[in-house]
Amino acid sequence: MKTSLKKQLYLALKVASLFIILSTSSFAVTDSLAAENGVFPLAKTWFVENNIPLPVPFGVGTFFTHMKRDVDITNVDVALPNNDKQSINDFAEFDLTNKTTVAAVKLDIWVLPLLNLYGLVGAVTTNADLEATITIDKIILPGPPTVISINNNSDITGNYFGLGSTVVGGYKNWFLLGDVSYGYSKFKEFDGKLDFWMYSARTGLQSQIGNHNLRSWVGAIYLSSDKSLHFNAEDEDGNAVTVDVYQHTKNPLTFQTGSMLTVYKRFEIMGEIGTNFDDASLAVFAFTYRF
Repeated sequence: MKTSLKKQLYLALKVASLFIILSTSSFAVTDSLAAENGVFPLAKTWFVENNIPLPVPFGVGTFFTHMKRDVDITNVDVALPNNDKQSINDFAEFDLTNKTTVAAVKLDIWVLPLLNLYGLVGAVTTNADLEATITIDKIILPGPPTVISINNNSDITGNYFGLGSTVVGGYKNWFLLGDVSYGYSKFKEFDGKLDFWMYSARTGLQSQIGNHNLRSWVGAIYLSSDKSLHFNAEDEDGNAVTVDVYQHTKNPLTFQTGSMLTVYKRFEIMGEIGTNFDDASLAVFAFTYRF
């Protein structure tokens, strides 16, 4: 059986919302442990000569996120057979609620004493409730309007990939961190990929708990993700239909607070929560081993 227009439109709207909320705080601020005998980090001579501790260069760990975020569907264009595309925004209202879970493996390296590069590979699952009724008038073909009713709750799963860089600076117990990352997801329901850019900044203080290091911070993330989806489907009469979905983040700015505990200078445990005090909320947990 060929995929119906109703199912394709539902999946498109859900995936459009997914990749917007997919981005989240992925960064590394390592504990201080001398790495004079290794190749990385590079350009460490000045730090060694001034007795400034160096970060442990390599890290491997797990990264988990659960989040909720709204997406504005700015326009949906539909083209029926022998008809030009027409926007259906005047004929429909979309109510979309989305919850997403991301699980990934993260690898990172301190290339320079103040520069960390990282990559993530994992899986993403989203659950969405979508309710919509769309009425499309047939301009050329005779007959009653085409009515598309959508009322669905389902899960879709895809692959997630990401790359990023982190720059860190500070003075004594105070630190400042900037992060830029790119990520994309691939889903079996659609060809191509859905991608985004994320920019974040955090500032905080570090302290000692016995022989362990604790860092706490506040910060903000800005998400850049204006995208569109295109697919071909069939209406309820079996006619070919072309659909384009345009969307962007409803509120691109999110505020975060979190902490990282470094145990025995090798194990990092990080937790973070965030909100924009409107439509978005998230929780992050990460565990990293450094070597």
